[in-house]
Amino acid sequence: MTLNELKSKIRTFIASAQTKEALDAIARWAHGNGMEQTKGDIALLQGDLKLLDRERNLGLLSHSDATLRQNQLNNKVLGLLASLETTSGSNSSDHITINKTITVPKDFKGGVISNIISPLPTDVVSSEPVETGIYFSYAWGDEHETGESREQIVHDLYQSLKTDGYRVLRDKEDVDYKGLISDFMKQIGKGDCIVVAISDKYLKSENCMFEMYEIYRNSKLEKGTFLDKIFPIRVESIALSQPKVLASYFQYWLEKEKEWEELIKMFGTRISSEQQNQYRRVKEIAHELGDFLSFLNDMNAKSKAMLSKDNFAEIKKAIQAKSGRA
Repeated sequence: MTLNELKSKIRTFIASAQTKEALDAIARWAHGNGMEQTKGDIALLQGDLKLLDRERNLGLLSHSDATLRQNQLNNKVLGLLASLETTSGSNSSDHITINKTITVPKDFKGGVISNIISPLPTDVVSSEPVETGIYFSYAWGDEHETGESREQIVHDLYQSLKTDGYRVLRDKEDVDYKGLISDFMKQIGKGDCIVVAISDKYLKSENCMFEMYEIYRNSKLEKGTFLDKIFPIRVESIALSQPKVLASYFQYWLEKEKEWEELIKMFGTRISSEQQNQYRRVKEIAHELGDFLSFLNDMNAKSKAMLSKDNFAEIKKAIQAKSGRA
């Protein structure tokens, strides 16, 4: 198949709302023509499409939001298609880069198929800077604890890594007075190295579990990418392979979701946008809970005592391997 034939096929797919088929066709053509450098960009767009479908199926997007996201994704697919021509020998001065190796012609405006695709907004091609470092996702200690606080190991590891010269970030230290915890939670989700302190309170905390959801979402809902980012600590012994234990967490989040649904039904027009976002977060957590519990059970999350040994030598070795630091 020639490049022009591929272009015609992709535009037909997009006009028929077959974005997945369009990406699959591009992937096959690029592979067949030795353009393996586009593999990463294709995977990112496939992840974006998977996430969009998931959120749409969960009812998390309004019709207008879903349409906007779909149009943005279609424009990215067309941008990727244009990059194939550049890679195969076009004059690069006639193109502009919009995301890593994806380029589009300077005169590319979107809306090329009977105006079904709207122009690509500028905020789609830019991204907020992510502060690099080691993040901590954990449940705070409280007055109901007995014995050593669940937060103690977080504090000790934080201080140890900081002493070793690592850039470490946690909410109590790095969120300014009157700063937004919600912004920090989203920042954690974009991190590449996150220490997760697993406890019963963590698994029942909306904030903690939303941080985990954000990590998963920014991993394009891919298990391998998600597990590569997190470094779990088992603060408490929780048998996540036992049906009774799993049932207790499923029931907890099911009840949380029902509470919000009843609130929305009863006071719909009085609910603020932030409260609607809380409902969506609870719904997202409840939907992904099975995967989260399975992933955490599958990982070798060692106990506090084992990880604290030799000044956290084992977890530091894992972090060094991830960061490439000697």
